[in-house]
Amino acid sequence: MLNKKFTSIFYFFAPIIATITGILTVKSYEIPVGVFYPNLAAIIIGICLSLVIIYKWKNVKLVQIKIMAILSLLFLVSSFVFPAQLNVHRWISIDDLHINISFIIIPVILFCIHCFLQSKNFVFAIILFVVTGITLTIQPDAGQATSFALGALILFAMDKTNLALFFGAFITVAIIIANSWLRVDLLEPVEYVEEILYMIRSLGLIGYFAILLTAVFSFYPFISMITKPGRALPIAFTIYLLSTFVVTEFGHYPVPLLGAGASPIIGWYLMLAFIFKQSTSP
Repeated sequence: MLNKKFTSIFYFFAPIIATITGILTVKSYEIPVGVFYPNLAAIIIGICLSLVIIYKWKNVKLVQIKIMAILSLLFLVSSFVFPAQLNVHRWISIDDLHINISFIIIPVILFCIHCFLQSKNFVFAIILFVVTGITLTIQPDAGQATSFALGALILFAMDKTNLALFFGAFITVAIIIANSWLRVDLLEPVEYVEEILYMIRSLGLIGYFAILLTAVFSFYPFISMITKPGRALPIAFTIYLLSTFVVTEFGHYPVPLLGAGASPIIGWYLMLAFIFKQSTSP
């Protein structure tokens, strides 16, 4: 019991390690550490939110998943209501607070797609997948569109009951990814958000070790669940998370966890909660 409890606590460490790394990095560059205050707040919010989902959400019902899916789409689309930055609509803005909503919502949508496929509600899964992909492409956010499409494709691929559905999803994924990269934004990078990896690597061996440590803690919870029942979801989350890191090498996209910003941290804790919830559900 003690070992299991320790392991569960161990799962929550990734954003903490990443945020400490980010703070020490910007401090070495004489950038105010206050840029990482949202990350600290997100860690508290994320841990609390994940614990509520794991321990208080007793029975996952299909009607709850449908409501969650609708609300997720509304939140994602709501980014178009707020002022754009160079014709880019990715944020929900409250005064000086800018929330990159897709980093929070995409994990929820992937979870909903998984639940729809498991319950054989293929129409809902396809609609949610297509509408989300189109929304991300229009924003435009090629990074999130690509990561989401690849994560969702894993879910469809591992649902072996409908081969036609998989091929349809595969074609849709190809279209979404191609279109999203044709609409790449012109936003300038913020060094402690999109270019934080370069800053950390400039610290030398210590920087590389910090990146490696963050990567291990970030991916371990999902990889450790791959051998358990319902492995499609942790595999999809692994591919999604990996893609969000990889796309930063091809454009000015936020580096999750290590970069300044609350949204990726909250999204990571949601993914953690969903795989724990799945593993503890009867």
